[in-house]
Amino acid sequence: MRQGKYLGLNLPDYTDAADVQKLVENFEKLEERAPGWTNLSNSGTVLETGGSFQVAPLFPVGDAGIFAITLKMPRAFVEGDVVMVEDTAYNLYQGSDPADSEAFKAGEVVTLNFDKAARKCWAASGAGTPKPLPAQISNLQGVAQEGESPSIVWTWTNPVDENFAGMVLVVKEGSAPNGVTDGVQVYKGSATTVTQSEGLQFERTYYARGYAYNSQNKYQMDATGAIASVELSAVPDQVSDVVLTPNKSQATLSWTNPVSTNLQTVKVIQKIGSAPENPNDGTQVYDGTGTTVTVDNLQDSIDYRFGIFAIGKNGKYKDPVVKNYTPAFLPRYSYTGDHQLIKDENNHWRIKFLSSGVLEWLSEDAQIDVFLVGGGGSGSAGGGGGGYTQTHKKQILEKNQRVQIYVGAGGEDGSGGTSYYGNLYAQGGTSTRLNGIGGDGGSGGGGGERGSDPSNPSGTAGRGGSDGGNGEDLSSYSYGGRGQGRTTREFGEPEGALYSGGGGGRDLYGGAPGGEGTPVMAAHGASAGSLRGGGPGGGYGGGGGGSSSGKSKGAQGIVIIRDARA
Repeated sequence: MRQGKYLGLNLPDYTDAADVQKLVENFEKLEERAPGWTNLSNSGTVLETGGSFQVAPLFPVGDAGIFAITLKMPRAFVEGDVVMVEDTAYNLYQGSDPADSEAFKAGEVVTLNFDKAARKCWAASGAGTPKPLPAQISNLQGVAQEGESPSIVWTWTNPVDENFAGMVLVVKEGSAPNGVTDGVQVYKGSATTVTQSEGLQFERTYYARGYAYNSQNKYQMDATGAIASVELSAVPDQVSDVVLTPNKSQATLSWTNPVSTNLQTVKVIQKIGSAPENPNDGTQVYDGTGTTVTVDNLQDSIDYRFGIFAIGKNGKYKDPVVKNYTPAFLPRYSYTGDHQLIKDENNHWRIKFLSSGVLEWLSEDAQIDVFLVGGGGSGSAGGGGGGYTQTHKKQILEKNQRVQIYVGAGGEDGSGGTSYYGNLYAQGGTSTRLNGIGGDGGSGGGGGERGSDPSNPSGTAGRGGSDGGNGEDLSSYSYGGRGQGRTTREFGEPEGALYSGGGGGRDLYGGAPGGEGTPVMAAHGASAGSLRGGGPGGGYGGGGGGSSSGKSKGAQGIVIIRDARA
């Protein structure tokens, strides 16, 4: 039976010959056309001719105003394509919904809807068997690029998924896109990066969202890992890696400049008590494109704040990076007696204790040097000896430690008093030994005229010793006192102040001068009759001058500490 050729069916019980004949005729017509057509589908065939599509429906379309034909297309359609059906031209219309636009590719089953009145047709999404949505892209990131014009590099990771055909990247200013048409499409394809430079402005924030799609142009809407934002700014980032290195009255600042073609300069602003709020709020200590500055002449106990501003070519800047420094190169302490705190060169310090008292150390633990001078001895016929001196280097002074300090008094009718720093001490110089012999001490007192000496009625008295030396002799029987044999300079150093001069002896012709030292604090020897008093020894611990009337007082001692020196 001929119809079996076309139907492949055995219809022995089918009695309506006319219906069967109609089916046979339709298949015969289709068979005649078939050699010139491709991609036979479930309801029509299509051929591309001269850039247009010609469709042969399997069944007549009839008088319906709108009809549909399902077929396989030889290529993807584009806007402006024409489809011919039963000698009527229909403009292939790409709808506004991207989910429907390009809803098929070559070889994909698609349903075309035709409108006879409008002479338009369009692809219906979901034609044929829908394919699964692909996995979403991940790790979407955006990085602003430096330059005079704004641009962003967007990167992402595509899924490993057989249903993944590509992705669409949509960018929107101010908020994340909520769909593939909510923003500007900057990329469509299967790459993993794109540079966006069109339509961007500085001082704006841009959000990107990626949408993976399958071969049917169906989009994955999952937002996880598919949204990123970038703030575009011509303002450089802050400096980084800021380090402040203190050195007593100095502070060295170092930093790393931002990598930005928009960087014009870096300014460091110094302000006391609060952080600089802008580049004009304080004292400018640096302006340039370097990465370090050293600030000098900082004062002790002042709260300095340093703000570092990275300033763009447009004059704009972000909040500064601020570092604080309060110099503490002078010690913190209390003392119950008279004292002087002295700032030396190179930010060193000394404390002179001028009277006895108790020291309480309030600074952190410190290494110090200690210098002690005992009181000077009194003078009579010979000069009094200067107070002995002692130097002790690199002593430990702990925080909150209390130290008893005694300052030796000058001798009024005898030896000078001993000076103490804790258990460290220096003895006072002695008074005249016997009649006319100078006293011993740091520096010896000079020998003096003995009133009962018939052999030398007009002898010259001896000078007081200086810097640890002996006093001069008057004669073979009126000797100068013995000095300590080492320097009496402060801390035993050549540049130190000179203390403990021995007193000069008395004589008939005006008296001998005392040993050197500054200031002169001991008493000049008194004169009586033909005898003239000797001069006082110089400096703290100086011995009294030789006297023709009573005793001349020696100078008080002193205790000095300083920060330990190399």
